[in-house]
Amino acid sequence: MAALLACALLAGCATRIDTSPRNTDPPQTRLGSYSRVLTAPLVLGPKVEEERESAAVQRIENGLADCLSDTLGAMPLGSTAPASPALLIVPEIVEMKKVSVGMRLLAGPFAGSSAILLRLTFRDSGRDEVVASPVFYARGNAIGGSYTAGATDNRMLTRIVTLACRYVQQHR
Repeated sequence: MAALLACALLAGCATRIDTSPRNTDPPQTRLGSYSRVLTAPLVLGPKVEEERESAAVQRIENGLADCLSDTLGAMPLGSTAPASPALLIVPEIVEMKKVSVGMRLLAGPFAGSSAILLRLTFRDSGRDEVVASPVFYARGNAIGGSYTAGATDNRMLTRIVTLACRYVQQHR
């Protein structure tokens, strides 16, 4: 029984998020050069769709909305298409594994690391072309998470928003 439990715990500890698509190349056009900036609702990749209502997704969505509004004056995209050319920002969580505090307390480091892959696509709606599509990665260490009762898992959410926000600030 103990061997079976150990195998189950160890099988769940691996975090399998492909970090190879990371890219933070600068945009083709300065982001601040657009008179109108719109943000689309947060898109969740197929591996993340079941997390739609989670507090982690809400925290990322709210953090990005605040940053984009403060930095570029971005407005949420309405139900109609933009009347004049604008910069359209489409945030997408490509992959995410967020270990909950309860799971962290129960399984400790055996719950695995938390990790997230976030893509921001900046699209010029007037020319219908992608201006930039940076991808950001953040991770919360499994052992650190167990020592801090999940604090590193939660800081990962703040860190991914900070990385995306810095990109926008540097290229506005």
